[in-house]
Amino acid sequence: MAAQAETKDYQELRFALQRLGIPANLPSQKTFRITAVRGKGKGWKALRDIQPGTPIFDEEVLFWILEGAIVDDSFERYSGFSGLSCPAPVDSQHRFDVNSFGMGKGTSKGRRGKNKHGIFSQASRLNHSCIPNAYFAWNPKMSRSGRLTVYAIVPIPKGAEILINYRTFDSFKNKDQRHQDRRQYGFECACPACQSDSNFGIQSDERRERMGVLNDKIENRVPPTHTMESFSDLIELGNLLQEEGLSYPQLADVYHKQALWWKTELQRITDARESAKYKEECGEKALQAARKELDLDVMCNGYDSPVVKKTLEFVRGVS
Repeated sequence: MAAQAETKDYQELRFALQRLGIPANLPSQKTFRITAVRGKGKGWKALRDIQPGTPIFDEEVLFWILEGAIVDDSFERYSGFSGLSCPAPVDSQHRFDVNSFGMGKGTSKGRRGKNKHGIFSQASRLNHSCIPNAYFAWNPKMSRSGRLTVYAIVPIPKGAEILINYRTFDSFKNKDQRHQDRRQYGFECACPACQSDSNFGIQSDERRERMGVLNDKIENRVPPTHTMESFSDLIELGNLLQEEGLSYPQLADVYHKQALWWKTELQRITDARESAKYKEECGEKALQAARKELDLDVMCNGYDSPVVKKTLEFVRGVS
């Protein structure tokens, strides 16, 4: 059974890469350079056109701490740390807070299960956008010590800045709320979603507020209901995310929930008089949605990511 599952997972991955049309390995040529960016200090600029799903870079951590640990001046000994941007108050702790990345759970004597946060020599130079064109993730299985990976999630033209979202969990908030939550970073985002005097910026605020309402309805239904209304909410949320240009991770979560809806619909059909064709359609719809989630996970995390492994198990469960 294990061998069959492994073979099926391999086939699903192969088909996902074919659907996406992306390379499985890092490009042989460097895709970016770190350079001065007007009004932002330093940032990443694309050296060539980069297609969605392209693995742009991976990097090992310069140093990391467990959540709650203090970063004092002794950490300035790490080469490159003191040169990272830091708004007032300028001290080692604040410099760490505004430049670090989450690395999952770590262990230490008496502190098992604490979150790890780390500084990366090059990734810590990435700048923010509320509509990012790249996604970062920590892959603990990549090499012996793990690596931070950066993948393109939309087409990035040569010369464009490569941007990530510092706070993906703020995506359903309006511009003023997002800016309030990012005060510690000491900058005003000027991405299309934050330009309140533009048509897109005005529509963006309306979309994000509506997405927040829909997400709350979806997450807070007690007990969870299996109705056409619940499915319509998922469809509307997915459409709004795509209109906004937010492809990950929220859209992947929507596809996951759509797959579960169709799986539940299939399980609901117990009457022999129900159309066999409809039963087949439910199974196909569940698998299609699960594969859409898989495609996004592969595109944004890499085919060897633990996230992808978990989604492959989910695909098997609905197929």
